[in-house]
Amino acid sequence: WRRPPFFWSAIQGYERLASPVSSPAQGPRASHVGWQLHDTMRGLREQTRSRMLEVFRSLHIHDPGGVLLCDKLALRAVSCACRVSEIMEEGITLVESLDIKRQPIREFAAVYLITPTVAAVNMMLADFADPRNPAYGDVHILFTSHLPDALLAKVKTSPIVGRVKTFRELNFEYLAIESGAFTLDAPDALASVFSPSSTAAVPEQHKAAAQLSTLFAMYGEMPYVRFAAKGHPSSSSFAYIVQEKLERLGQASGCFARAGTRSTDRPTLLIVDRTIDTLAPLLHEYSYQAMIHDLLPIADGERYAYRYTSNRGEELRKDVLLNETDPLWPTLRHMHIADAIEYLTTNFNQFLAANQSATKLGKKGGEVGLREMSEALRGMPQYQEEMARYSLHISLTRELMARFKTNQLEAVSTLEQNMALGEDSDGKEVKGTKLVEQLILSCG
Repeated sequence: WRRPPFFWSAIQGYERLASPVSSPAQGPRASHVGWQLHDTMRGLREQTRSRMLEVFRSLHIHDPGGVLLCDKLALRAVSCACRVSEIMEEGITLVESLDIKRQPIREFAAVYLITPTVAAVNMMLADFADPRNPAYGDVHILFTSHLPDALLAKVKTSPIVGRVKTFRELNFEYLAIESGAFTLDAPDALASVFSPSSTAAVPEQHKAAAQLSTLFAMYGEMPYVRFAAKGHPSSSSFAYIVQEKLERLGQASGCFARAGTRSTDRPTLLIVDRTIDTLAPLLHEYSYQAMIHDLLPIADGERYAYRYTSNRGEELRKDVLLNETDPLWPTLRHMHIADAIEYLTTNFNQFLAANQSATKLGKKGGEVGLREMSEALRGMPQYQEEMARYSLHISLTRELMARFKTNQLEAVSTLEQNMALGEDSDGKEVKGTKLVEQLILSCG
């Protein structure tokens, strides 16, 4: 495997395309260059998990337990942060979607973790529309962000009021997908904001800004907001909206009261858009994680149906999670596929050397290949946990390389690089007619 030269060209392009950024507070002409990551923002997923479990623990739910009821965004957010088993340890015995038909469980407490929308509030209140026939017992209401006054008034006049034991606004409308990455779960935002025919650009920006502000509010951190001065107009407009949302949220809830007073204590929110890196969408990315999402059927952003052969020769299927609960995943995910294969090979050989039961395979001499590794793992039942880890990723790398060859991605990548840079690997200018010929050849 040869690492394509565009891999390095794209990285170098970031330095060439870097531009000054501006602060909404100082005006578009002021500049501030750089990115500041505050200490409290490290381990985002773990900190979010801890905070959410603390919230559930503070409810003091007693036997027989409680039912956690979430709308779509809240369910996605809590699922990213916590395992179901961890939530159940805090007294939650069942997790259900708010928008499906549910059987009443009057002896159970209801924990509503919902976004402050008309639809979500109406579905919650419908569970208690008949005071003589409520769906649940005690009620704990947790809103993911600030509840508008109109909806608060609606809750106050509902029969649910007499059952409410907890009423909180959590500031929790982001998905902590990794220790250092999050998403706002807005797959339609690209079209809504950038499509020339879209009429939803401003509402979409306000929605995203409100969600983003909850991330900083949960940590009590008021950031400096910066945007690319020479970027797309949406960057500057979004930056001002975010600044406004943060200030209003701080005034309403006092969530930034404990934020540092010194400038060095505050994090920096850097808002960028695709204009600072126009080449990336034109090129295949060959890091391990990117190839998995590009070439394999991944559900819910992390779930993969893994097919393998048992020790008894049975063909089995198992759903696995490709996230930080897998000890190998944080190390492998951002590696180039060539480096990931080398890492697995090296560590597997060390595994063989460290375990006497594996010496039989080790006696073959030389380096062990992917196929031999797969066969060896099936023959070591006493190392089940280690076997499962290596077996999964060895299988994944083999499948990725098979699809890489089947789809002729090396030829495709060469074409992509030539199109992006306007020259071939020898530094010669590539003309349009030659690109067309290469395109036809790469398509078979």
